Amino acid sequence: MNFVFYDTETTGTNTAFDQILQFGAIRTDAELNELERFEVRCRLLPWVVPSPGALKITGVSPDLLEDPSLPSHFQMMGMIERKLKSWSPATFVGYNSISFDENLLRQSFFQTLRSPFLTNTNGNCRGDVMRLVHACYAYAPNTMAAPLNEKNNPSFKLDQLAPANGFSHERAHDAIADVEATIYLSKLARDRAKLVWERIHEMAQKPYAQTVLEREVVLCQTEFYASKEHSWLVTKCGQNTKNNVEVATFDLSNDPTPYLTIGEEALVDVLERSPKVIRTVRTNAQPILMPLSDATPNTKGIELSEGELMDRVSAIKSNDGFQTRVGFAMAKRYKDREPSPYPELQIYDRFPDRSDEALKTAFHDADDWQERASIAGQFEDQRLAHFAYRTVYAEAPGVLRSEHRTKIEGWIASRIQGSEGDAPWTTLPAAIDEANKIQTFVTGDAAEHMAGVAAYLRELQRIKN
Repeated sequence: MNFVFYDTETTGTNTAFDQILQFGAIRTDAELNELERFEVRCRLLPWVVPSPGALKITGVSPDLLEDPSLPSHFQMMGMIERKLKSWSPATFVGYNSISFDENLLRQSFFQTLRSPFLTNTNGNCRGDVMRLVHACYAYAPNTMAAPLNEKNNPSFKLDQLAPANGFSHERAHDAIADVEATIYLSKLARDRAKLVWERIHEMAQKPYAQTVLEREVVLCQTEFYASKEHSWLVTKCGQNTKNNVEVATFDLSNDPTPYLTIGEEALVDVLERSPKVIRTVRTNAQPILMPLSDATPNTKGIELSEGELMDRVSAIKSNDGFQTRVGFAMAKRYKDREPSPYPELQIYDRFPDRSDEALKTAFHDADDWQERASIAGQFEDQRLAHFAYRTVYAEAPGVLRSEHRTKIEGWIASRIQGSEGDAPWTTLPAAIDEANKIQTFVTGDAAEHMAGVAAYLRELQRIKN
């Protein structure tokens, strides 16, 4: 299967409320030879305030945010969707993409009335080179150099890791340049740690991860927090009854006996406890699960004798009731969660029905924005209706009825000014404060750039008031 390596540059780090400003991707064959590349930028959405910190990192200027020669966000997402579909099926790969870029891309498709799950449906799967780098660091430590950060811990930031391993990365935080750096690190891992590369690459496929959890009774599960490796000897001990991609694993450094007979509600508490006795593996998120024979000296449970280890595994595997209760407990963890009032955060609440799916298609196939405005009023799903109306406003506000236009303009003013209280997105007042703080410590070109950002935000504030 081919790979599609991709990266996004954005207005900030909130994947539900920030937007993609630049998208870059390179399609390779299975041997990582480049076949084709694609790159696109877009203008700023009218309801998004860019984070000055994000603009400082990417170097994007206010002029570029408003450049009329660039496509709109809606147009750009259409270009991205068409390109990625033409490259499918493939393994879609980024750097820290499962935690960030994947969610942002999914939200961008959702909010522009497209299929949110393009990268992991219809034969596609997703991977993350940061997971590969973490696995190499833990299980093949001579694969690549990891520079130290200010806390003397290894740094896995792409703009530091790639240069430390011989990649010339002068254009760090440019989407296509970051894609090139990601491919470079992938080749290093493939050439220097072949077994780790093969295992983690296979873990990008959900069925393979599920099979490994069933087949290998003891596994090394590895996760990284604050750049530090944490590994455990584990065995599968349950599966979420309402979400089959969530599998429970038991940390075998603990005696399972006290947990084998407790009820579901008590197990919910165990699942939330820290340090965790029962951990969660998401089989669609390329988990790092290595064979017992590869256990590192840092692995919890490695000190157990083979007999004691297998006794603990046997106690869990022979207790079907315990495994069943764990599965129900996993499903109960979020049962009392209040639904979000924001449609962006309702992405996983439900799937649109068939009639609304047909309307999404009609919206994109429409000949003009007047027709799209009419379709916007036909959605039963209020999330989709909201996204449709605001998209029409961003593209052709004049086709909307005055009451709809006034409502959206009021919503935009409230959103960017932060009138709704403790907003989870970047507001104008917050952005101005952030720009002022950044100006106190930047110098040279960075100072000039941030002065322009601050002036742009103040002018935006003046206009919106």
